[in-house]
Amino acid sequence: MFFRRIGEAAARFRWLILGTWVTAALLLNIVVPPLSDVIKRYSGPFLPDSAPVMQAYGVIGAKFAGGNVRGYAIVVLDNPRGLTAQDEAFYKTTAQRISADHRRVVFVQDYASHPEFRDAARSRDGKAAYMPVGLRAPVGSPPGDADAVWLRGVLAQGRPADLDAHVTGDTAIIADFQDSIQKSTVRTAAITVLLVIVILLAVYRSPVTPIIPLTTIGLSVMVVRPVVALLGLHGLSVAAFTETFILAIVFGAGTDYCIFMISRFKEQLTHGDGRPQAIATSARRVGGAIACSAATVIVGGLSMLFAKVSLFNTTGPAIAVAVVVTLIAGLTLTPALIAIGGDRFFWPQRLGTERVSRFWSGAAALIARRPRRVLWVSLVPLLVLAALYPTMRITYDERGPQPASNDSMQGLAALDRHFRTSEVLPETVLIRASHDMRNPRDLAALDGVTKSLAKVDGVSSVRSFTQPTGSRVEQASVPYQAGLVGQGLGAASDRVKQGTAGAAQLSQGAQQLSGGASQLASGAHQAADASGALASGLAQEDSGLQRAMSGAASAQGGAGQLRDGASRVAAGLWALRGGVQQAVSGMDQVLLYFRVDPDPGCAMPANAHTPCQDARNGLQAIDNAERTQILPGLDQAIAGADRLASGAGDLTGGLAQLHDGLVRADSGVQQLQAGETAFGAKLGQLAGGADRLSGGADRLSGGVGQMGSGSDQLSSGLAQATGYLTTLSRDAAAAGIDTFYVPGDRLNDPQLALARYYYLSSDGTTARLLVFGRDNPFGVAALDRVAHETSAAQTAMRGTPLAGSQVLIAGDAALNASLRDLFSTDFRVVAIAVMIGVLVVLILLLRSLVAPLYLLATVLLSYAAAMGVTVGVWQGLLHRGAIDWTVGIFAFIMLVSVGADYNIFLMSRVREEVLQDPVDGIQRAVARTGAIITSAGVIFAGTFAALVTSPLSNIQETGFAITVGLLLDTFIVRSFLVPSLAVPLGRWNWWPHFGMPAERAARLAGSDRGAGEPGRAGRLPQPAA
Repeated sequence: MFFRRIGEAAARFRWLILGTWVTAALLLNIVVPPLSDVIKRYSGPFLPDSAPVMQAYGVIGAKFAGGNVRGYAIVVLDNPRGLTAQDEAFYKTTAQRISADHRRVVFVQDYASHPEFRDAARSRDGKAAYMPVGLRAPVGSPPGDADAVWLRGVLAQGRPADLDAHVTGDTAIIADFQDSIQKSTVRTAAITVLLVIVILLAVYRSPVTPIIPLTTIGLSVMVVRPVVALLGLHGLSVAAFTETFILAIVFGAGTDYCIFMISRFKEQLTHGDGRPQAIATSARRVGGAIACSAATVIVGGLSMLFAKVSLFNTTGPAIAVAVVVTLIAGLTLTPALIAIGGDRFFWPQRLGTERVSRFWSGAAALIARRPRRVLWVSLVPLLVLAALYPTMRITYDERGPQPASNDSMQGLAALDRHFRTSEVLPETVLIRASHDMRNPRDLAALDGVTKSLAKVDGVSSVRSFTQPTGSRVEQASVPYQAGLVGQGLGAASDRVKQGTAGAAQLSQGAQQLSGGASQLASGAHQAADASGALASGLAQEDSGLQRAMSGAASAQGGAGQLRDGASRVAAGLWALRGGVQQAVSGMDQVLLYFRVDPDPGCAMPANAHTPCQDARNGLQAIDNAERTQILPGLDQAIAGADRLASGAGDLTGGLAQLHDGLVRADSGVQQLQAGETAFGAKLGQLAGGADRLSGGADRLSGGVGQMGSGSDQLSSGLAQATGYLTTLSRDAAAAGIDTFYVPGDRLNDPQLALARYYYLSSDGTTARLLVFGRDNPFGVAALDRVAHETSAAQTAMRGTPLAGSQVLIAGDAALNASLRDLFSTDFRVVAIAVMIGVLVVLILLLRSLVAPLYLLATVLLSYAAAMGVTVGVWQGLLHRGAIDWTVGIFAFIMLVSVGADYNIFLMSRVREEVLQDPVDGIQRAVARTGAIITSAGVIFAGTFAALVTSPLSNIQETGFAITVGLLLDTFIVRSFLVPSLAVPLGRWNWWPHFGMPAERAARLAGSDRGAGEPGRAGRLPQPAA
C-alpha cells in the first residue's frame, strides 16, 4: 500500500512535485561546485597508501630523496636532429626550475647536477634525454594531476623551436587518462540522449511520449551531479569514472523506470481506470518492482566500498547515490508528469483495448508448450559464448586505453624510439633492515640478493651497491682477491727459489772462505815461526855486526890482523846476506798471499786498524827494511871487507868505509829487530783471527745449508698455496661463485661514492637495487616477475644477517602488480557482495528460495556469455591482444544488478498473474511484459553503447561488454531462458512459500476490480494485428 499512496500523492500534488524538482535542480547547480571540479580537487589516490608499491615510493622519498615520494614523472626531451648546445642548456635550466619547487618536488635526477647519470639519461643516438622527477602528490590524486599540468607549463618556458618536450610517467599517465575521461563525458552524454530519443520514438511511435522520460532523466541528472559533488566535498570519494557511469546509470535506469510506469499506466487506462486510479495502481504494481530493481543496483554500487582500488570505491557509491535519486524521481516525478499530461502524452495514438505483440504472444505460447526445447535452444548459445570467457587475457597497461595524441603517450613513444623501455623504467627493489648494513657481512648478503635477482627469468641486469654500473666490481670479489693473492704468493715463491739459489752460492762461498781462512791461519802460523827464526837470526846478525865493528876498530891496530879479520868478516857478511835474502824471498810469498786472497778486513781504508791490515803493514815494513837498508848495507860491508882482504885501496879509507857500512847495517838490523818483534805479534793475531774466521765460515756454511733446505720447503709451500688459490679463483669464477667483499675500512673509499650515495640510504638501513627487464614493463610478464623478484630477494637473505628484512618494489610493473593483486581481491569481494545482495533482494521480493537461485544463475551466465563475445571481438577479431582490467568488474556489477532488474520485472508480473491464473499466468506475464522489458533493455543497452564512442579503449570495451550483456539478457535470458525454467517448475518456483493465501489474493484482486480494474483471470489479451 506504500507505493499506492505514493502514486496517489504524486497525482494530487503533481505541480508541487514538478516545481520541487525544478527548484532543487536549479539551486543545487548554483550552490554546489560542478562535479568535474570536485573530481579534480577531491578525488583520492589511485592506490591506497597500504599498497606495497605506495609504501615503496614512501621509503624511497624518506630514505633517499629526503621526502615522501608518492608520485613519479619523467620529463622527456626529443630533438630528431640531435640535441644541440641550446637543448643542453634548456635541459639544465629546466632541471633547476623543477628542483626549485620544493612544495611539489622531492628530487630530480638530472645529469646536469649529477654527471654520473649522463650515460643513462642521454640516448646513445644523441637525440633524446630524460630526467626522472619524484613528486609529493599521490598518483591519481587531484594534486598529482595538477603536477603534470605544472611540469608541462615549466617545459613551455623558453623551449627551443626544434625541441619536443613531454611529461610521462605514472603521474602524467593517470592524469591524462582521467582528463580523457572527463573530456569524453560531454560527447558520450550527447550521444546517449540522442540514442534514448530515437529508441523512445521507435517504441512509443509518438513525439510526445518521450517527454516524460526525458524530463525525468534531465532533472535527475541535474540533481544527481550536484548531490554527488556535495557528498564529494564531505567525505565521499569521487574519480573521473564517476561522472561517466552515473550518466549512463541515470539515463538507463531512469528510462527503464519511466517505461515500466508509463506502460502500466497505459495498461490500466485500457482497463477503464481513471487517471488518478491508474496512476495509483501503476505505482502499487510497478513501484515494488522498481524499488527492488533499484535495490540490486544500489547493492552493487555499495559493494564497491569494500574495494581498495579508488577507481571502484569512488565510482560504486556514486552509482548508488545516482540510482537512489533516479528511483525517487521515477516514483514521484514520473507519476506527476503522467498526471499532468494524462493520455495526451500518447498522441497521436488512441487508447483502446489492450493489445500485445503477435511475436510475444507466440513466444509465450511456444514456451508454455515446449519449455524444455526452448530451454536448450536458449541455453546452448549462451554456454558456447561463455566458453570463450576463460580465454580472456587481461592487460594492466595504462598506455593501451589512451589515445596516442596524449602528451604522456607521446613521451613514452619518444622513450621507445631512443631508449630501451627497460632502461628508462626499471624496477626499484628496496631492502629494509633493522640495522646499519655498511659492513662486509651485510654487503656480501646484499651481493647475494643482487645475484639472485639477476637469475630471475626476464631480468637483463641488476645495479646495486656491489655493481653500481650493472657489471660486477671484479676487484671486490673473493675469487678475484684469491687469484690476486695467489699471484702474489707465486711471485714470492719465485723469489724464494731465487733466494735458495743465492743461499747455495752463499754456502759454497762460505765453504771457500772457510778453506781460505784455514790456509791463511796455516800460513800465518808458518810466518810467525819464520818470523821467530828471523828474529833469532837478526839478533845473531846484530851481535856479529857489533863484533865486526869492534874488529874493524881493532883492525886499525895491525894490517896483518886486518886482512885476516877482513877476510873473515867478508865471509861472515856473505853468509849473513844469504840469510837476509832468504828472509826477503819468504816475505815476498807472504805479501803475495795477502794480495791474491785478501781478507775482507784488509779491504778497509788504510787508516783502519784491523788484525789483517796491521799484519800486512808490518810485513811491508820488514820487507822495505830488508830491501832498502839491510841488503844494501851488507853489500857495502862485503865490498869493503873484500878490498881490505885483498889489500887494495886505501886502508884508512877502507876502514872508514867499513866502519860506516857496519854502523848503517847495525842500525837497519836494529830496526828490523823492532819490526820483526811487532810483526811476530801481528802474525799471532792474524793466525788467531784466521782460525776464528775459518770456524765462523764453517758455521755459516752449515746455517746457509739449513736455510737453503728451509727455503726449499717454503718455496714448495708457497707453490702449493699459489696453485690452490689460483684453482679456487678459476673454479669459483666458472661456477659463478664470486662473493663480494670490501674491508670495513675501505667503505669510505672515494671510488665507492656513487654506490654509497645512490644505493644505500644515509643511515645504512635501506638498500636500493635497480632491476632492468628484457620485456615491456607494462606487460603481464613484467607483472609476474615482480613476485619472483620478491621471492628471490627473500630467499637470498635466508641464513644471512639480513634474514627477515622487508622487501619492497617500486616501478611501473610493481604498480601494476599491486593493482592486479588489489583488483583480484576487490573483484572477489565485490562479486560476492553483489551476488549476496541481489539474492537477498530477490528472496525478499519473491518470498521464495528456488526462483531467486536460478534467476541469479541466469544473470551470471549472461555475464559470462557477454564477456565471451567481448573476448571474441576485441581480443580476437580486432586483435587488441588483451582486455583492459576494468572491463570485467564494471560489466559484472552492471549486468548482474541490471540483469536482475529485468528478472525482477518479469517474475513480479509472473507472480501477480499466477496468483490470478495458476495455469496461464506465466504465459500471460511473458506476453504482456515482453515488449516492455525488451524496450527497456534496448534503451539501457543504448545508453552504454554510447560509451563505445569514447576515445579510451577500456571505456569502449566496457560499454561494448555491458551492451552485449544487456541485449543477451533482454532477448534470450529474460525472454526465453527464465520462462522456460519457470514453466516446468510450476508451483516449486515459490518454494518454500508456495503462494499467497487465497483470502489475501482474493482481497487484492477485489481491490483492483473495485478500483476499476476488471478481473483478468483466465483471459489473455488480444494479439495485435
